[in-house]
Amino acid sequence: MILADTTVDVLIVGGGVIGCALAYDLAAAGIGVKLLERDTVGAGTSYGAGGMLAPQIEFSEGGLGLEWGLRSLALYREWDHTICDRIGLGLDLDLSGVVRATEGGPDELGALAARQVQMGHVARLLDGPGIRDWAPGINSEAQFGLWVPGGQVDAWRATRVLAQAAASQGAMIHTGVTVTGLEDGAVLTSMGRLEAQYIIVAAGAWIPHLLDLPLRPVKGQRLLVELPQLLARAPIFGDSVYVVPKAGGRYFLGATEESDGGYDRRATLAGLTAVGAAAERLFPKLAQAEVVEQWAGLRPVFPDGLPMIAPAPQYDRVLVVGGHYRHGFLLAPVTARAVRDWMIKGTPLPSDFSYNRFDQAEKAVTEPPKKDAPVSAVSVSTAADVLRGEVTIAADPAVVYRVFCDPTHYPRLMPDVQQVEVVKAESAYRIVQWTVHYFGQRIEWTERQTWDGRESLEGDLLASNFFEHYRYCGRVTRDPIGSIVTIEVEMTSRRRGLVLAAARKILAQNLQAFLHALRQELEAVARES
Repeated sequence: MILADTTVDVLIVGGGVIGCALAYDLAAAGIGVKLLERDTVGAGTSYGAGGMLAPQIEFSEGGLGLEWGLRSLALYREWDHTICDRIGLGLDLDLSGVVRATEGGPDELGALAARQVQMGHVARLLDGPGIRDWAPGINSEAQFGLWVPGGQVDAWRATRVLAQAAASQGAMIHTGVTVTGLEDGAVLTSMGRLEAQYIIVAAGAWIPHLLDLPLRPVKGQRLLVELPQLLARAPIFGDSVYVVPKAGGRYFLGATEESDGGYDRRATLAGLTAVGAAAERLFPKLAQAEVVEQWAGLRPVFPDGLPMIAPAPQYDRVLVVGGHYRHGFLLAPVTARAVRDWMIKGTPLPSDFSYNRFDQAEKAVTEPPKKDAPVSAVSVSTAADVLRGEVTIAADPAVVYRVFCDPTHYPRLMPDVQQVEVVKAESAYRIVQWTVHYFGQRIEWTERQTWDGRESLEGDLLASNFFEHYRYCGRVTRDPIGSIVTIEVEMTSRRRGLVLAAARKILAQNLQAFLHALRQELEAVARES
């Protein structure tokens, strides 16, 4: 039980959709809430969001993201009715569905639909006429689509309604207040020092201004246009753009993902032109649309793409809730409910969203290697999707082959492997099929492994339900102090969000496991000799 007394105040820093959802759900449960926002409620990233609610598209591979997204849809329905009864205003919720459209063939959408049905969810393939029922103005070359449950909210309006609903339950909403510092159980602000039993930092991309956390802003630019004719009746996800119909013949077009601009929130011609061109390819009549508004904002992203919903390091009474990236509106209700249940019932927060994942990564980097057998830390570059690691020791090529190419070792080295099968084996290569279940995701791929018997190991992707590109290269380089075995893995995927983070995480963990096992095998051989 985190809060034995439900009248104890919780102070929330941040008035975006996450902060307002927290304020509403906590206040509705009888917890005294104060919310501080430096601008006006919903004026930041929440203002520019498209408001799409599409868990089966955003988290199509399943796992915790899909589970949370579907739970959020159910909570949205509950909140919409309850809030309307309390304050006479609803969330303007539209759950008529969402559509994934493509100009390519039906294979990818068919596989996506099959996975959704296999998981017990509704998914309907659309032919040309079917997709035009939902999107009359779509490009004539779009002959295939997929409809799944979901929908949208008016992002800015929904955020403000949540704030009003929170206030109706006793929450105190303070705008125009800048938080300048943080203490355990208190914040320093432009209106003085404010105390509470618990502080929740939900300041989006500005969380690092208060806490030393590895969160960075990713700029997104979008357009709001107006065209007095019906182009679409539901949010449409294209291959590189989304088009979301809004009231009054308006359409949200978005959005860029720019990770190298820091806190620059200026809209640029290059970014807006890219968005407009992609939207026009999907809906040619948008060429005649009037531009109503251009906007740029900052999405908060942690290195692994996952949010953080966990106590802050070095504090006993501070909780961090943020880093939802593109999924703030989708996951806002379930995030708020998880925090509420943690505070009132003591229900554990998801370990995958804890700070420990960063702490453990830092320890792996800073921990000194064993004497005479150094193993470098495995690093992950989220920009290039490259993982590297190496081990230095006297290397026997036969041992290298046994560790990296013998499938009997895989279950020991990779406990998350569900199935590994050698489809074909020749003297110089073998073809291996992998099935991995990790973080709720089922990731499958077939690779060709090539080994020259002494110094070179390579793996190339043949087929996968997840990877667009995947290869690894191992090299044994002779050195006076012992051979250096270096492994480099390159990966790009068709998916983003939690499933992509899961793939990065599993590759990093398993690469580290391989290197560790290789060192152990080589040391054992050295002792025996």
